[in-house]
Formats: sequence, structure tokens, C-alpha cells
Amino acid sequence: MRDLYEELSGGYDSLRNVKLSDDISVYAGEGDYTAIQMKKAALMLHSLRGELGEEAFAEFIRAYYRDNYLAMTNREHLIHAAEEAHGQSLAEFFGMWLDGSELPEMSWNPLLHPVV
Repeated sequence: MRDLYEELSGGYDSLRNVKLSDDISVYAGEGDYTAIQMKKAALMLHSLRGELGEEAFAEFIRAYYRDNYLAMTNREHLIHAAEEAHGQSLAEFFGMWLDGSELPEMSWNPLLHPVV
């Protein structure tokens, strides 16, 4: 799993102990923003897919797109769509990924379950 983090992030340790933030001023520059916001968010979505399962994840993506097309969104919109598709709270999952100070371990390997 560590290889996946390194491949996607340019270094596993570069994403450890960082939080996703809506406040762009917390980043030292564009490189930090890209490494943290974009790549950590991509890993979170891969992990969410494993948490929800294929069918519920596909429903989550459809619902999020349908409900937020051309709209300004925030994390609450994402969480709401995921919880609706899952049928239960994902507070712990999103708390780890969005508010946690460490990169969560991924129990699901996207390399073994590619998107088709």
C-alpha cells in the first residue's frame, strides 16, 4: 500500500500529518496545495469506494453530480451524498480523512480493484 501512496503523492511522508483545508492561505505554495488537496483527496475517494462498495459508490457519484452540477459545493455536500448512498453515518471515515492529522491506512487496494 505504501507504494501506491508514493506513486500518487510523490512521497508517502509528504502527505502525513497534514490536513485538508478550505483555507488556501495555509499552504506554502501551489505545489503544497496540489500535493495535499488533490492527491490526498484522490486517495480518500479510492478509500471511500472500498468502504461503500461498487454499487453504493456509483450511486454516490451519480447523486453528488446530479445534486451539485454547476453549483458551489463544500465538504458537507460530499458527506451528505456519501452517507445517503451508504445508508449510514460516515462521520468517522470523513473525520479521519478530512480532519485527521495523519494519512489514514487504506484497507482497500485500488490497484487490485481497478475502475472499469
